[in-house]
Amino acid sequence: MRIFHCSYLDGDVELTDERLFHIKQRHPDVEIFISKIRDVLLVPELIRQKNDVLLFSLFIDEIKKYFVVVIKSELRRNFILTCYLTSKIKGGEVVWIKRD
Repeated sequence: MRIFHCSYLDGDVELTDERLFHIKQRHPDVEIFISKIRDVLLVPELIRQKNDVLLFSLFIDEIKKYFVVVIKSELRRNFILTCYLTSKIKGGEVVWIKRD
C-alpha cells in the first residue's frame, strides 16, 4: 500500500495494492504517471464531486491530457478508486478550482 498526503482533504489517501492492480489492468496508459499522484493530490488544478467520489485533476503538458485521480472519502479513510487520462473534463460539480 502507498500513502499520499492530500492538501484539500488535509489528510492521507491510500492506494492499496488491489486498486493499483486495477489501475494497471484497466488503464495501462496511466501506469507511467502513477508517480504524479502525489502532485495531483497536493496541487490539483480542479476538484469535482460526482456522486460520492472526488475527482482531482491536473493537466499534463507533455501529453495534452488531464490526469484524474478518483478518491472515495469515508469517515476515517480516504482511498484511491482509480486514475485515468482524459482530454476533456466532464461530469460532476466543481468544488474547488486553482486560482493563479
